Amino acid sequence: MRRLMFVVLATMVALPLATATALETASADAPNAVETSLRISGASASRVKGQLVLSATLTGPDGKPVNNRPVDFYQQVELLGTRDSYLGTALTDATGTASLAYQPAQKGQQTIKARSTLDESSPAVEAVSTIQVGQVVPPIPSEPLPLAPAGQWLVYAVSAVVLGVWAVLLAILATTVLGVRAETSKPGTGTQALASAWARGLPRMGGGAE
Repeated sequence: MRRLMFVVLATMVALPLATATALETASADAPNAVETSLRISGASASRVKGQLVLSATLTGPDGKPVNNRPVDFYQQVELLGTRDSYLGTALTDATGTASLAYQPAQKGQQTIKARSTLDESSPAVEAVSTIQVGQVVPPIPSEPLPLAPAGQWLVYAVSAVVLGVWAVLLAILATTVLGVRAETSKPGTGTQALASAWARGLPRMGGGAE
């Protein structure tokens, strides 16, 4: 009887210990839970000169790609502090990859950020990557104005006309002054003769007889 009671007590003590050990072993052997993740694949050159293609891959908690989900792409810029400049949005495909054509405006190292969600009720996930831009092409090339060459010659032509007008005026003034001095240098020249000489030196306006 005592031996039976001892076996029962030993079983009651050993069973919880064995259960706890089994749970710990199962927990250690179980794989860690996978969270929703977003990874930027980098930037690749496109067929358009100076254009890059940004790619990001979205996977769910089960590790499988998530398709038909929007991914927003941003560029980090320094404008009164670090800010995210929106570049565009692309949908993920069957492989969970979203690709966006990007036309960089300046060369050098740039920081790209991608943001997406598994669904409307899930928190957003982000990914950040650095790319190197080596070629930049302006989206709208500058073209010369149609009348730009003519405008340059027009400036010179107007300047020449103005100088010619001033030269004629100075010549008329010089001729008038010399004529007045010649008349005043004669003996007995009065005010009336001086005025007449001045009038003769001025160019006539119109063709009327005196």
